[in-house]
Amino acid sequence: MGQDTISNSSIIDDSTQYSYLMINSGFSYNKLEHSVNITEKIPSIFNKIDYYHKSGIYLGGSFSNYFSDSLQSFEYEVLAGFQKYYDNGFDFDISYAWHDFNGNTKLEGINYTHSFDIYSGYEFKNNYLSSDFNLLIGENNVNYFLDIDISRFISFDNVLLKNSVLMINPTLSFAFGTDYWVYSDLTIENQTQLQNFLSNRGYSYNNFCFQGINIMLPISYGINNLYFTFSGIYRIPSRKFKFIGMESGFGTMISLTYFYNFKGTNKWEF
Repeated sequence: MGQDTISNSSIIDDSTQYSYLMINSGFSYNKLEHSVNITEKIPSIFNKIDYYHKSGIYLGGSFSNYFSDSLQSFEYEVLAGFQKYYDNGFDFDISYAWHDFNGNTKLEGINYTHSFDIYSGYEFKNNYLSSDFNLLIGENNVNYFLDIDISRFISFDNVLLKNSVLMINPTLSFAFGTDYWVYSDLTIENQTQLQNFLSNRGYSYNNFCFQGINIMLPISYGINNLYFTFSGIYRIPSRKFKFIGMESGFGTMISLTYFYNFKGTNKWEF
């Protein structure tokens, strides 16, 4: 689902009746999600725009800029997908994205061109259970990942101002995936050394495995169709990934999101 910081379903109550445009811009200061060589936090700016049709079809694009050294690094993607919400609390989302990266390859994480994503969720008593399967196809290998999340929806209406809402969504995420990306930038000699090192310590490699736990706390404050979000995330890599160099750490993200609803009710009221 990309870098979305707030849940569309919790904001656009009538998203199945009207089309809308979502514009999102933000700043993050996190450790890279799929990188072993870089353990420090990397500041980045991201921008995203998506058009959601009331039929469930959506189109969008994103651009991210990373700041670490004199070499400018950025990535962008265009995507298309379909989402559907049901009255019983179930929803699903399928999408395809074309992706490109330019700059310092150490910041790239996983080298891929095509991404396929299947997302499903179920809301019950202000709790939300979801799974996200992501397939990344690159020039040299194919990686796939599965995140299983449990979230809690907490909201307060008319906080400070009329037509405002405060949303707090603590989330616990369990990350699984292939580890082919770990060895993709290594020479054959270094791959063999690392894999032998893992094997001697009792760890498997070149397989699908548990990769870690993410603890997330997004806090959003919205007025009419404009939302400000602060998100904190604490990543805990699995024992295997700690062994090869990943570290636990806390990161942050702030973003501003505007929804333009084509039903014609975008007036500002306080």
